[in-house]
Amino acid sequence: MHLHEAPNAHSEEFKNINNTDHVYAENYQQKSASSWWQIGWYFVKEAGRFVERQINLDGQSSVGRDSMYLVSPTIDYNNGSVGSEFYFRPNITRGMSTIDMHGHRLFALDIFSRMSLILSNPSGTTIASLNAGTNQYLFYNLKKNDPISSWKAQYITNSSTTWQNYLRVTSGTRSYTLQENSDTPKTIYYTSNNRILLSSKNTREKINNRQLLNQQQGYTKIISLSDLEKEFRDDNNTVIDQLRNYKVGDKILVSSPIDQISYNKQRKATAFTFSLYDGFNSVAKRNITWYFAGDLTKIFKPGDSPVFVFTVEEIGNNNGTIFESLDFFEQTFTLQNQDKYPHIEPFIYQSKVGS
Repeated sequence: MHLHEAPNAHSEEFKNINNTDHVYAENYQQKSASSWWQIGWYFVKEAGRFVERQINLDGQSSVGRDSMYLVSPTIDYNNGSVGSEFYFRPNITRGMSTIDMHGHRLFALDIFSRMSLILSNPSGTTIASLNAGTNQYLFYNLKKNDPISSWKAQYITNSSTTWQNYLRVTSGTRSYTLQENSDTPKTIYYTSNNRILLSSKNTREKINNRQLLNQQQGYTKIISLSDLEKEFRDDNNTVIDQLRNYKVGDKILVSSPIDQISYNKQRKATAFTFSLYDGFNSVAKRNITWYFAGDLTKIFKPGDSPVFVFTVEEIGNNNGTIFESLDFFEQTFTLQNQDKYPHIEPFIYQSKVGS
C-alpha cells in the first residue's frame, strides 16, 4: 500500500471521506497556544447538526524539543452524539521532521474496522492519506519546502467503532522502536510494512510462562469470542499483539452464537455479527461484525454457534519480543487491501456445536 494513496474509492466505508474543510479557527483559539498539545477536536451532533468541539488528550501525550507524541482519548465513533472525525492540530516548528499517524482499535476482534488517515499542511492541502486498518501507520517526511506551523492530522471512519488515535513527530534520525522505561507500560515497534505492533511489560512474565497452561488446556478446549478477546488484552485491559495463554503454532477453537447474519451484495460477502464483552470488563458488551466471502445465509442463521479454528502466527520479533496474531486476522488484513474477504471453509471446525 502506498502512503500517498487516497482512501479506496471502491470501499463502501470510505467512498464519501475526504479532507474536511470545516472552520476550526474559533475552537482553535479557545485554549492558549502553549497548550495546543493537550487538546484535540472531534465532531458531535448538537441541535441536529455536527459541530466541532475540543476534547482533552490522553495523559500519555508529551512534547519535547525534538519530538511530540499526541494520544487521543478513546473515541466512540458514530455512537450517540459522536460523529465520524477526530483530528489533532500539531504545531510543527522544525523542518526536516517525520510524521507518523495511526489508529488503534479498542477491540482486538474488530478486525474489519478501517480508518482514513489524512495529513494536511497549514494551507489545508492534503499531503498524504491512507485507508488503514488498526495499527497501520501513515509515515511522511517533511520536505525542504514544506511549511512549518499548525498542520492537521485527521482520523475518520464511517463505522460505529471505538479507536484511540496517535500522532508522532520527530526531528532528525527516526527510531523505529520506542524503548521501554520504568514509566512506559508498553513497547511500540514499527515494522517495515507500515504496521505498528504493541507488547506490554505487565503481561510479559505471564506470556513467557504460558506453555504449561497450553498443555493443560489442550486443542479440544472451545473458548468463546469474549475469551478470545481477553487473550489479546494486557493487565490494563489494553489490546496488544500478543496472546496471554497461547503461543505460535497453537490452534484455538472458538465458538459463540451468531446474533445477526445478512448478505451484503456490494461487498459480495456475508456479515456475521457477534456480541462480546469488553475484555476483562464483565459488564460492557458490544457487537463486532466479521465478513466471509459469498452468500452464507442459507447455511447459517441467528442462534447458530459455528466452531472456528484459528492458528497463532508470529508477525514480528524485536530483540526476542515475539508479536503474534491469528491466521484469520492476517488473511483478512491482506485481502482488505484488495477489497476481498476470506472464505469461511478454512476456519470452520464445525458448523454448529455438537454437529
